[in-house]
Amino acid sequence: MTWLNPGMLMGFAALAVPVIFHFIARHKFPVKNFPSILLLRKRERPNALSIRPIDLLQLLLRLAVLAILVAAMGRGFLPDVDEPAPRNLVIIVDSSTSMNLVADASVDEKVTSLDKARSIAREMLEEINLPSRCALIAAGTKANILSPLGEEPAKAIAALDTIEVGAGAGDNLVHSIAVGAEMIRGLREHRSQIVVLSDGRTHSFRKRHERDLRLINDLKEELGDQLDVTLVDLAKGDAENIAIVHSEIKGRVRRGRDAHVLTRVRNFGAEKQSARIEFAIAGEREPMYKDFALEPGTEALVDLTARPERTLPKPFAEVSLKIPDGGGAKPMDDSNLADNSYSLPFVPEQVRRILIVDGTELEDSSITLLPGEEPEEEVEVDVINGSRILEFVLNPSRELGLTYGTGLRTMRIPFDALATETLSKYDLVALYDVGSLSDELQTDLRTYVQEGRSLLLVCSAQMNALTFNNTLASGDDPLSPVMIDNDQVLEASTIINFDTERRDIDGVPYVPSALVSNFLNLRSGDLSVVSFNILRGVRGYAKDARILLRDNKGNPLVIDRPLGDGRVAATTFGMELNRGNLAMSRVFPLLSWTLIDHLTGQLEKRPSFALTALRPASLDLSEPGFAFMDQVEIRHEEDSETVRQMKIGEGKSVKMEGLPPGQYMLGKPWGTNDKWIGYRRPVTVNADPLESDMTKVDLPKLGQWLGDSVTTRTERELAQMAPTGQEQWRLFVLILAALWVLESVTGYVTGVLRWRKQEREQEKELEMDA
Repeated sequence: MTWLNPGMLMGFAALAVPVIFHFIARHKFPVKNFPSILLLRKRERPNALSIRPIDLLQLLLRLAVLAILVAAMGRGFLPDVDEPAPRNLVIIVDSSTSMNLVADASVDEKVTSLDKARSIAREMLEEINLPSRCALIAAGTKANILSPLGEEPAKAIAALDTIEVGAGAGDNLVHSIAVGAEMIRGLREHRSQIVVLSDGRTHSFRKRHERDLRLINDLKEELGDQLDVTLVDLAKGDAENIAIVHSEIKGRVRRGRDAHVLTRVRNFGAEKQSARIEFAIAGEREPMYKDFALEPGTEALVDLTARPERTLPKPFAEVSLKIPDGGGAKPMDDSNLADNSYSLPFVPEQVRRILIVDGTELEDSSITLLPGEEPEEEVEVDVINGSRILEFVLNPSRELGLTYGTGLRTMRIPFDALATETLSKYDLVALYDVGSLSDELQTDLRTYVQEGRSLLLVCSAQMNALTFNNTLASGDDPLSPVMIDNDQVLEASTIINFDTERRDIDGVPYVPSALVSNFLNLRSGDLSVVSFNILRGVRGYAKDARILLRDNKGNPLVIDRPLGDGRVAATTFGMELNRGNLAMSRVFPLLSWTLIDHLTGQLEKRPSFALTALRPASLDLSEPGFAFMDQVEIRHEEDSETVRQMKIGEGKSVKMEGLPPGQYMLGKPWGTNDKWIGYRRPVTVNADPLESDMTKVDLPKLGQWLGDSVTTRTERELAQMAPTGQEQWRLFVLILAALWVLESVTGYVTGVLRWRKQEREQEKELEMDA
């Protein structure tokens, strides 16, 4: 006989207690009748040890009762009896994406690993009878306890049909084993078993937290041979799989310009394969595609281009893998179809509107013709100054009457018309040679910037520095980031500095990444051809000003500062053709576009709205369209079913819990008419690339991760796991009940005999006194 709870046998030490009690007796004193109660004196009657035990028979029965009680709590077990033994059974079913693949194509092409797991789990649960306990856990992106450890197998059997394959990374098998160990902890049965039904892919064991490993090993040390942690491999061998690991749109999507979609494709299989990658916008396939071949374990970066020329009915694009027409390698053999497509939000940028306010007056220094043009008779010629050059540079195609453009729509007005202009319809306002503003205009511009727009201050040689500083650069919170001085003639020509190291210049932070980094690649433009002979001097900076661009002598060229949700920038170089060669250089348009992109937030690296399935993410909602929203909701794009509502937190961001794959729309909560109101943003959710790795887990490595706690078994060996034997609790209960009754009867009879003996002794004493 073995003991299921041997620690309880220490209770045999309690047998000494009744022995001690039965060796204690009271001194007896004769009872005397006194004529007066006043003569009665209080006398102590202390206990004393007897030389022999009192009520020996009752003592033996009590010792027998305690001994049988201790033995019953030790739970004696006979392993040689051929009947089901009680056990604690925790079944863990892997619910990762790979469980939806065919388990063994040579046997049945329709039976998946999940189907086999359900069948095996059902057979094991149907064998559970009292006092055995069972539990069911689905291991996916988290350990989902479908049925806690209890004595009702019917609940666990019913929960089997609710297990579905998830789209996220099913990498929580180790954590699920730890959860099962926590359930069994402190329970004693002949066998405690944790059975893991999985296809044995490496990604399922990716997460191995130290706390989980410690829980498993502690339970193994506590139960020893009474604990079985078994892994059942349901799939046969590795599976061929080629997958889209990641895809992203390089830069911004602009109508009429090529959009570059960079896609990473990886061959997770053991054979060379060929595939074709295609691109579709709003459900319509683009004519461009690429065929390629991949060696085992290699990865390809594919660049596809598309040019959105039309209004899109749906703001989504999709990259997909297809079987090619032919090729030298093996045609695509793919076991996991869920990772053959990747959806992306595809939203062409809206046209950015720019208001150029010309504060100059017509002077002799202004020109009326561009270089190379001849005057025409009886034609009113446009005055060309710095503001006209800026307008031409920002969108030359429009000024030349062409059909394509830069996505920047400019409007140039004289300073007198600024008070009547609606600023809210513009993304940026450029003040050219505007040095004096009324209090009302200053308030309007400050509010305009604080709500997320931008302001560009361009100062030419004609502007009065004193007026500018008193109006725009005075006070504790000025509108301009810098106070300007008169023009300074440089001793020698200077060029733009490409130093990318952040540091302070005269106590002002130098942050070159905003502009300089875009020109580190000379294909984006060579700024070294630009030189400066005259620059505006500066006298002081605002407390939060930053230098974005400087020359090689340390003179600032572009300075900006944040103001609310927007920015204000100032340049120290003018736009006039007679003040240097900047406006005549080929790189000046590129520099101007980059500066506008920076001020309108186009250079910021924002979190992608292409999310990974079932992974939480934080979305940046600092776009102007979300400016007045405090709550948003996300809905399925196809059926418009609300998924969840969320509050926008501080910093204009929202934390979103993991979603299943699909295409969604994020925007303001719907009104009573079930229609979108206001701005909305497309969001896509794609399958987790971790699920694409179909390689099998290395069993020796699994032993290194989990120690000797885990063993592997085949499906046939599972039948041998059911323990046999008989716990002797029924026998102990019967003996204990019989002894308890006998001890009670003996105690009653002994008490009656003792009481009658005392009565006879008292009667004899009375007769002797008489």
